[in-house]
Amino acid sequence: MKKTFMQILSAFIIIVIFSSLVASAEAPEIKSTNGILIDMQNSMVLYEKNSNAKIQPSGFTKIVSALVVLENCKDLSEVIAASPETIAACDFSFGNMGILANEELSAGDLLHGMLLYDAAEAAELLAGYTFGDYGKFINAMNEIALQAGATDTVFTNAGGYFDENQYSTLSDIAKISVYAMKNTAFAEIVKKDMVEIAPTNKYRETRYLSNTNLFVGRARSVDFYSKRVYGLKTANMKEQGYGISVAFENSMGNFIAVVSGAEGSTQAHNDIQTLRQYTADGFVSVTISEKGEIIEEVLVPNGKTDHVLLKTADELSVRLPVDYDESKIYKMKSKSDTIKAPIEINQPLGKLSVSYNGEEAGSVDLIAYNSVKRSPGKTVRLFIVAIFTSPFFYIPVILMVTLFVWLTFKEFSKRKKSRKRNSNNKY
Repeated sequence: MKKTFMQILSAFIIIVIFSSLVASAEAPEIKSTNGILIDMQNSMVLYEKNSNAKIQPSGFTKIVSALVVLENCKDLSEVIAASPETIAACDFSFGNMGILANEELSAGDLLHGMLLYDAAEAAELLAGYTFGDYGKFINAMNEIALQAGATDTVFTNAGGYFDENQYSTLSDIAKISVYAMKNTAFAEIVKKDMVEIAPTNKYRETRYLSNTNLFVGRARSVDFYSKRVYGLKTANMKEQGYGISVAFENSMGNFIAVVSGAEGSTQAHNDIQTLRQYTADGFVSVTISEKGEIIEEVLVPNGKTDHVLLKTADELSVRLPVDYDESKIYKMKSKSDTIKAPIEINQPLGKLSVSYNGEEAGSVDLIAYNSVKRSPGKTVRLFIVAIFTSPFFYIPVILMVTLFVWLTFKEFSKRKKSRKRNSNNKY
């Protein structure tokens, strides 16, 4: 009886452990309409929900607006007077920092206001100021989107206002987020808790603008605050719902998580929490190759040594689901078509790439394990062979042979006709 009880208990424990492992590998459930989670190291998509559906970019628009300003505005301390026309055209039911007509603010204050406080009127003022031409600013926004790989995105305004002709996808917003975080000045702003706006000609008191990203800004709430989150941007529009893009790190690496279509700020932040937890529970680091591992031997046709060994420059580890299928891991080596001497030790000669389930998961440079000196004799021989096998050699030869055959045939025909005439003259 006791033995039977222990067997049942052991079986139960095994089932519980197995079930928890399976559960940790399952895709998370979020309430937002759209969601995506990507690895910043290689842009591998770790989770997605309607990420290719067309959306209004709303507040995410200001990520790109900020990049245009940072790349083209030389002096962020320059004071800008808020155009009454621009202020009158702004929708103050949308995200704003309460800028008044003719109020004087620095370009830097406006930049902080639109990134931390989602101030649309700040973005519109900067769009008119940066080039002195609003249309040129919008063109620059669309150029940056393409540079980021956001091919399903079109911008028509800088503030993120609703426009049927302005659209994006969450997949594109994630790409833009990765691109933006590579800009040091941008990354420094979006990780701030709050910004102080000094008194202006319209406001007597200092304004304190707390980051609407609750993972970073603590003035509104400390429920979501985390030192491991270092950006990025919220988005809020009645036609689109609430959204947020977040850059974060953990023991597994650095990630971008984005959601949109949430019913409110709390739901959006909770969904991001779910995706953050998924990176910790749902993935493992798998070592594909060790640093210095010999991968391939490659022929060096003009070398004193006839080959060079290729080794990995660093360890190649990739993040895969805890229940990953090894048969879906694919390794691909790429190198230049012809590797020629001289070759130095550690000279880059190729790359080892790894994909999982058809999507790139990581790569590492392949470098020379040994040096190879040039062989003068082999080099000359290869040069001669190259000449005789080059199209620049055999095409003229073919043309010359063709011309010779044609001339020979023509001369033969001419002589044949001449003999025929001579034969007729005899009679």
